Amino acid sequence: MKNKKILIIMFFLFLIAACNNKEVKENDINLTDAKIRLFKQKTDQDPNNYRNYDNLAYYYFQKARETGNFDFYLKAENAIGKSLEIKPDSNTGLILYAKLKLANHEFRQALQYAKKAQALKPNSDYTYGILGDAYLELHQISKAEKAYKKMLDLNPSLDSYGRMSNLMHHKQNHNKAIKFMELAYEEGLKKSSTPKEHLAWTQVMLGEIYLETGKSRQARNYFNNALNLFEGYYLADKHLKKMNKLM
Repeated sequence: MKNKKILIIMFFLFLIAACNNKEVKENDINLTDAKIRLFKQKTDQDPNNYRNYDNLAYYYFQKARETGNFDFYLKAENAIGKSLEIKPDSNTGLILYAKLKLANHEFRQALQYAKKAQALKPNSDYTYGILGDAYLELHQISKAEKAYKKMLDLNPSLDSYGRMSNLMHHKQNHNKAIKFMELAYEEGLKKSSTPKEHLAWTQVMLGEIYLETGKSRQARNYFNNALNLFEGYYLADKHLKKMNKLM
């Protein structure tokens, strides 16, 4: 009887271990790559559906964020181009194109396309974010702040708080920059759909603020937090390697 109980216990331990291993394997799958494959397949199956191209472009942008490989912007550009060929007045397509122009440092063109997108969808919070990004890069600070505040009013989120933080950082108001980025992280945690890379990005941004203000120990902690959230994250790794060289 005793041996039977031991065997039953071992069996259940095996089941638990098997379930845990399955979860690890599933979590190890690169979700961004999976999404790219999915929407490439969808564009092949239905080449006249502009939304599939928008989604494909979005995940190419995300892949660039995750890896620092800006070749993915070229792939995103192709997808956006096909989307806008099908539907030139697509708010999503126009805002993605504005985002692409920002990545290429073509800030005036980015502003132009963001304004077109805004005219089509005046209450899109993300459109105000891209508008603010363009204004900030063009050193039109008051307009950037107005756009970011509108974005925040429409949708308090990781993206909107993160942008307010970057604005405060730009204005050298480090305390407010930290507070807004902490709020960005907290908002991101509330949604299970938030990519781990986005959460890791908030930690890198906090690390950069602390590093800039001479608080290297705190900065290192945040960079390590980022790596714990998103393994191998190039932005955090880059900062830590630079800090280690200076030691």
